[in-house]
Amino acid sequence: MDAEPNPYAPPRAEHEPSGEPGTESVELFTLSQVAWASFLASAGAGVALIAINERRLGRGNRGLWAVVPALAIVGLVFVDSLPSFLVGVVGTAAMYLTARAMFGADLDEHLRRGGRRCTGGSAVGWALLGVAGTLASIFILAFGYAFIDELV
Repeated sequence: MDAEPNPYAPPRAEHEPSGEPGTESVELFTLSQVAWASFLASAGAGVALIAINERRLGRGNRGLWAVVPALAIVGLVFVDSLPSFLVGVVGTAAMYLTARAMFGADLDEHLRRGGRRCTGGSAVGWALLGVAGTLASIFILAFGYAFIDELV
């Protein structure tokens, strides 16, 4: 009897977890790169790097859980009495701590086994994409509000 594939089986990961042999070819972002991207752009850039690392570690969409602290940071923007520079500092620290909790030990093991880290330029590139996305959303909201205001 031929073994048919189980339609209820979980999907296979693209990569082995970082602690397994053979994953040295996978490039991972370091914790400091996640922090710098969060500082230069926003917590959204940090979330993107965390999600990329989790995907490369074979954990699927687990990295999207980093959106939870990022949304809490966005909520800080609406606090009037809070100095604006603190939002960036808190966002950077939150993304660093989130990255450390999610894949810090796996990153250390990956690097210990001779695994590669991503270049700093790729982290800066993701940060610039985050800046571009933030500016695009601001312009869309501003022009959309002005357009709707003219209609009414």
